[in-house]
Amino acid sequence: MIHSGRRAAGWPLLIVALGALGGCGKSGGPGQAPLAGADPRNQPAVASGGATPGDASAEQVAKEARADLDCPAKIATTARQAGAPVDDIQGVRPGLTYEEAWNAVLCTNGMLVASAQSDHGFNINTYGQKLRQGFNAHYAAARVTRTGRQIVQEMEREASARGMNAVRHDLDPGQSRWLVDTMGLPGQERVLSVAHRERFPAGGNPSAASTQASLVQKYGTPSHLRDNGPDAGVELIWEYDTQGHLVPDGSQLYSHCWADPDPDAGLSVNPDCTLGVYARLKPVRGTPGLVDVLDVKVVALADGYRLVTQAEAQLKQQDQQRQAQAVESASKDVKAPSL
Repeated sequence: MIHSGRRAAGWPLLIVALGALGGCGKSGGPGQAPLAGADPRNQPAVASGGATPGDASAEQVAKEARADLDCPAKIATTARQAGAPVDDIQGVRPGLTYEEAWNAVLCTNGMLVASAQSDHGFNINTYGQKLRQGFNAHYAAARVTRTGRQIVQEMEREASARGMNAVRHDLDPGQSRWLVDTMGLPGQERVLSVAHRERFPAGGNPSAASTQASLVQKYGTPSHLRDNGPDAGVELIWEYDTQGHLVPDGSQLYSHCWADPDPDAGLSVNPDCTLGVYARLKPVRGTPGLVDVLDVKVVALADGYRLVTQAEAQLKQQDQQRQAQAVESASKDVKAPSL
């Protein structure tokens, strides 16, 4: 089993300089074509001509960031085989290339912008190489010029809210966000996990019953259904063994292949299950029959394990070749020391 750096303490984080990789600005990373829809908050503070960009609405920010995006997204990766378990969220699924997934996610909503992951990653030896291990997509935010005092006041309000254990949401009503994990050598990254969170608009909250029915209609009868009570909501889990069969309730594989649907939760991949789909319905406070937030995560467990172990082996081989070439070059071109 291999864990990502999002897992809780006890597993060392893989520190990767993702800021210079795909999704930062409009760069697709070293040697990559530019990607559309990059997060404008990662852009330089000064626009072309040396002028400050100035204030802009969220809609304007999204339009600027997505100027190069072409929808619907073009997908060249082979489609899912007939009869195979459903493994996508709104068409975004494991196996897609980094660029295909980036464009497919952004094409799901005109207000989304994306940026490379900067605080996640699998605990592997990259031998000094910088890997794009995925990206985040979230609603564009209005660009507002703030004074230093306003920034400090905002930080103080947030600190006060944390100290009082106030209920905090990462999404406003009606918004959604994505987190996509990828792995592979630079330019060869493939998706191994897709996570989506949607917070429904006030007055537009679906019922828990209809949401469950929609999930079952898409993904089939779940392996497990767990009711965590009126405040925590319901979880639905679909897990498939190496033969492509649903893991039955009570199986040892359940705890071995389970994942938290929360996009920010730790991620594990292993060769003992082929696929996991995980959903959590968080209820409206005080009205448990309505859904406030829906989390859905799809993980290619066995293929993800293969991608991670294969990438590390390839990186090791490349590093060994580099060392051998350096020694060979030195033996030919560098004068031996005088003794």
